Amino acid sequence: MNKFILILSTLILLIGLSCARNEDTFKDYTVAGEKTGIDTTAPTISSTTPANGTKTDNSSISATFSEVMDNSTISNSTFTIEDSSKNSVSGTVTTNNEISTFTPSSISPGNYTATISKSVKDLAGNQMASNYSWSFNYGWVGTKQLGTSSCDGAKGVATDSSGNFYVAGYTYGGLDGNSNSGCNDLFVVKYDSDGNKK
Repeated sequence: MNKFILILSTLILLIGLSCARNEDTFKDYTVAGEKTGIDTTAPTISSTTPANGTKTDNSSISATFSEVMDNSTISNSTFTIEDSSKNSVSGTVTTNNEISTFTPSSISPGNYTATISKSVKDLAGNQMASNYSWSFNYGWVGTKQLGTSSCDGAKGVATDSSGNFYVAGYTYGGLDGNSNSGCNDLFVVKYDSDGNKK
């Protein structure tokens, strides 16, 4: 009988120690598992290219966010571009960390508004507080250079009633990917009023 009581006492003691260890383990897990420093800050736009109100001849339009974004929330439905008549510009959107870029399928000279929807999210799932829009003009900026690595020369310039202008001259090279026919070839190049080669 004493042997039975000894065994029973030992079992009770072991069960008690096991429960105490489980309680300690659970307590440690709870403390270690507490979430601290959760990101609850809404992302913002730090800068845009082009900047608001400026002119550009680069058709790719980009926005830099204040933090790394969730790429899956940024597409051509949340990053859009419209012309001055509110017509949507088609294109593709790519995002690399904080920078999202809209590349139009085609774009004509004129005024445009780019908008990033407030539904875009950062990696913590925070949305922007509101839509962000900026305006820009797409057209000729700076100097346009026409020529080859050989000797080229312009001999005349003319315009038409639509504002297009034409440059005529000669080239010893293969201008715009054309093959030289021998010696100096003649060329005629047409530009529109915004400097786009036609």
